[in-house]
Amino acid sequence: RFRSSGFTLSDTVFAVSPWAVMQGAIDDRLEGEYHTEASAFLAQARDFYVTASERLAANPLLFYYAFLNLGKAVLRVRGLTVSLNRAHHGLIEDPDADEGAAIEEAAVCVRRRNDKVYVFPELFDLIEGHPLMHKERLVVSDLLADVVVGHRQWRDAADADERFIPLHDVALLHDRSTKTMWGCLFFD
Repeated sequence: RFRSSGFTLSDTVFAVSPWAVMQGAIDDRLEGEYHTEASAFLAQARDFYVTASERLAANPLLFYYAFLNLGKAVLRVRGLTVSLNRAHHGLIEDPDADEGAAIEEAAVCVRRRNDKVYVFPELFDLIEGHPLMHKERLVVSDLLADVVVGHRQWRDAADADERFIPLHDVALLHDRSTKTMWGCLFFD
């Protein structure tokens, strides 16, 4: 952040509270009703996430609502201005799935129409830069392999190789004279 004395880094915030970092992004980029709405989505996401971490029986549903609300906040920060009052997650059951098919073949399909906002495909489009088509098929095992919070469980269950590169260290560097900063990532 820029302060009166110049730019400062606060790695403590990143390590201690990702929620504060996300709120900071909302505070920096949004104003008025969009700021209020995104802050409410973030607060709901945090409440659902914290509760899911404590209540095992209900945690899949609570994690779902946590990530859905977090997705809505990200959509606002990324500039989506249409109403999110009736937003839907944007994934549906694969209509062409065979009864009794192997778990490795499990898939979901993208739901994307013009009747409301569908969070998953909107996020994909805003982050990746290209849209997913309506009814595009996504293989669940491919999705699970790319989800950081569940990757190790997927790897162990599928007896597969690690897909993420382990970092041994990260160094943040800066040059005050040129007002630049960069990071060096160390891995084998």
